[in-house]
Amino acid sequence: TSENASTNFQYSNGALVEMGADTHYKILVYAPKESVQIEAELTHGKIEIKSNEKIKESLKTPIVSLAILGTQVPVYVPSPKQTFFKVISGIVKAGGKLYTQGSSIECSPTCSGASFPPSGVIQLRSISEIKGTT
Repeated sequence: TSENASTNFQYSNGALVEMGADTHYKILVYAPKESVQIEAELTHGKIEIKSNEKIKESLKTPIVSLAILGTQVPVYVPSPKQTFFKVISGIVKAGGKLYTQGSSIECSPTCSGASFPPSGVIQLRSISEIKGTT
């Protein structure tokens, strides 16, 4: 997305991805009938993934790969040396460890508990905001 843009889209398997401004997200593989249905890459920016418990995803960042299972998880990559994520529901595996609901993690390069930064929260704008009307 560009500097002042945000968007969201939904895969046909039901997984929803919200992307914030200045985000570089790339779909590497989408195979809804495979065990890992979505493989993607986030090199910079912020996303939030919302999916049901049956959907398995793999998300590569510059510093860590996340294995995501049926979850709601915001992920923020402010630089190539730092990744934040917060498990709102479901399970995320990163750096060989499993993280469950309520975990807030920073990886730089090792993963440990940390507050999810406010700058990592996506601010989706409504159509009226984009058009400049109220």
